Amino acid sequence: MDKSNNGTEVYNQLPRSPRGKKRNRQTNQKAIRSPIMNIVTAIIETGPDHHFSIYSDNDDYPYGIIGTGDTIAEAKEDFLAAYEDMRKCVTEDLGEDFVEAEFVFRYDIPSFLQEFAFAFTLAGLERITGINQKQLGHYVSGYRKPSARTIRRMEDGIHRFSEQLSTIHFVGV
Repeated sequence: MDKSNNGTEVYNQLPRSPRGKKRNRQTNQKAIRSPIMNIVTAIIETGPDHHFSIYSDNDDYPYGIIGTGDTIAEAKEDFLAAYEDMRKCVTEDLGEDFVEAEFVFRYDIPSFLQEFAFAFTLAGLERITGINQKQLGHYVSGYRKPSARTIRRMEDGIHRFSEQLSTIHFVGV
C-alpha cells in the first residue's frame, strides 16, 4: 500500500508472472484493495469571538474538512460529522473510493488553556512551564499571542510533567 505523488491512494497488487509462464493461484487473483490511512493534522483554534474552529491542515489530503462550535467538544463533533458527510458524498454520490484519515489534533495556546482549564490552573501551569501567570492569562484572553519560543517552552514543560505523571504507581494496586 503506497501513496502516489498527488496524495491519492494506491493499492497493493499481487505480483504478476511474465507472459507464457504458469501462474499460481495467488497471482491469478485480482489486486487486493486496501485503502491508505492518512495521518492528517487538524488544527484547533479559538477566534476573537471565543468560538472554536478546527480545520484539516495537510496539503496532500484531498478533502478540506472544517468544524466549528462554542466549545472544543462541539467543534470536534462538527468536524467529525463533516468528515462523515464527505465520506458519504465521495462514496455514495460520486461512487469513488474515499481516502481515509486518522486525525491528530493540535491546539493553539488559547484553545489548549481553555480545554484543559479543569486540570491546570494558571498558577499550576506557571510552576510546570516557568511562564508567568499574567502572561498565560493574556494568552487565554487572546490579548497577546505567544512567540514560537514560548510555545516550545510551554509544550516542553507539559510533556515533562506528563512523563512525570506516567511514572506514578499507587500502593495497593
